[in-house]
Amino acid sequence: MVTAVGLIIYGILLFTMKQATKKENSSPVHKREDSSLEILRERFARGEIDEQEFDERKVFLQNKE
Repeated sequence: MVTAVGLIIYGILLFTMKQATKKENSSPVHKREDSSLEILRERFARGEIDEQEFDERKVFLQNKE
C-alpha cells in the first residue's frame, strides 16, 4: 500500500516537472527576440546604425520567428 502511494506521488511530481519544463522552454525564445529588437532600437537611438540598416535588421529579426 505504501509503495502504491509512493508511486502515485512520484508520477504526479514527474508530470508537474515536465509541464514546468515545457513552459520554461517556450518562453526564452520569445524573450530573446524581444531583447534583440530592444538592442536594435537602442543602437538606432544612439546613432550607431542608420534608419535603413535598422529597418533591414528589424525585418530580418521578425522573419526568424
